[in-house]
Amino acid sequence: MAWTTPETAVAGTTLTAAWLNQNLRDNLDDLRSYQNRYARFKRSAGDLTLNSTSWANLPTVGTSGDLTINATTGDVVEVSMCSLFGNEAVEGFLDFATIVGGVVTNCFGIDGAESASSSGIMSYRGLSSRYDPIGGNFFRTLVAGDISSGTVTVRVRYRTGTAANKLLLASTNNPLEYWIRNHGPITT
Repeated sequence: MAWTTPETAVAGTTLTAAWLNQNLRDNLDDLRSYQNRYARFKRSAGDLTLNSTSWANLPTVGTSGDLTINATTGDVVEVSMCSLFGNEAVEGFLDFATIVGGVVTNCFGIDGAESASSSGIMSYRGLSSRYDPIGGNFFRTLVAGDISSGTVTVRVRYRTGTAANKLLLASTNNPLEYWIRNHGPITT
């Protein structure tokens, strides 16, 4: 149930089950729904070699890096990533995607279905022949297709510009970290 402004009890108010359920139970349930609205992943045990020209799961990390939080349609989620691309002579692209039933549903970079030509999230791009830091926050409003059983699951996806190796650094000094936070629905 959604939060409702509790009534003010005055002397002589009859405390019925309906009154208590509306003013206490339902509002406490709403507050509890805000639990599990943040998740984080960190890898510092070895660089990842990216070399697929089609969108793919991160090697080694795969689905173990999925982040799942409570969410409903219309919630605004914020994702963020911090890492470093290696200086190999190939471009690397990263994106977050919502996952339902193990299947990619929507990608954040294009706000829709995964596309082979998408560049993902622009601040998560590694240019050719230079080290590129990855960082920045990205917001997206969730749609019904992103939600399963009251949760949203996101996964980092990647592709490279050509079939050559591009490193995504993940060491003690340069860990791969990413997270998601649910800010709830937009209210005006």
